[in-house]
Amino acid sequence: MRAACLTRSGVVEVRDFDEPRPGPGDAVVRMHYASICGSDVHTIYDGFHNPELLGRPGYPGHEGVGTVVESRTDQFPAGTPVLTTPPGEAGGCFGELQRVNEQHLLALPADGDMLRLLMAQQLGTTVYALKKFITPERLATMRSAAIIGAGSAGLFFVQQLRRMGVADIVVSDLNPQRLKHAARLGATRTVPGAEESLREVVSEAFSDDGVDVVIEAAG
Repeated sequence: MRAACLTRSGVVEVRDFDEPRPGPGDAVVRMHYASICGSDVHTIYDGFHNPELLGRPGYPGHEGVGTVVESRTDQFPAGTPVLTTPPGEAGGCFGELQRVNEQHLLALPADGDMLRLLMAQQLGTTVYALKKFITPERLATMRSAAIIGAGSAGLFFVQQLRRMGVADIVVSDLNPQRLKHAARLGATRTVPGAEESLREVVSEAFSDDGVDVVIEAAG
C-alpha cells in the first residue's frame, strides 16, 4: 500500500508499505479522507513528534473516515463506514489502509457524505467541551464570548454559541480569510491577531467586566 509518513522533522514522504493485518479487537480500514489537525502541523514542523514513530505508515494523521475491509471485532464488520479516531501517538490516517482498534472507531451512516462526516470528530470535541464547561445555569447569564483561533474548532464554537443564544462573539485569528468565515457564521466582532490585541479589543468593548467566557481554540 501507499502511505505518507514523517521521516524526519519537517519532511513527509510517500512510500510503499506492507498491508496491515488486524489483531484481536482490530479492524483494517481503507481510508477515504483524512484531515490535517493543528497538532499534526506541530508534530511535523515543530519537533513534537515521537522519534520512535518516524517512518511509520500514516503517522501522524489521526482524523479520518473510511470503510472496514478486514475485521477481528464483532462491532465493526467488513463494509462498515467508520470514523477513525486513533490517539496521536497511534495515528495512521495518512495511508491507503490503517489498522485501528475498536476503541477508536465510530460507525457512520451508510448513506452519509464521507467528506462532510470527516469533521465529526472535531465537531464532537467542541460539543463535549461546551456541555462540560457551560452548564444551563451559566448559559442563562451568558451574553458574550471570545474565541482565540478560527480554524475548524473555533468555527464550530462560533456556530454553537450562536445557536445557544450568546449575543456577542469576538473571534481572533492571524488568518484574514478565517475571520471572514467566522463573521459569516455568526461572530459579531473579528480581531486580526497580527494587527490588533484581543485583550485591548475586549477591554474597550466590555470595559472591566470582560467577556463571560474565553475559548482557546488555537491549539
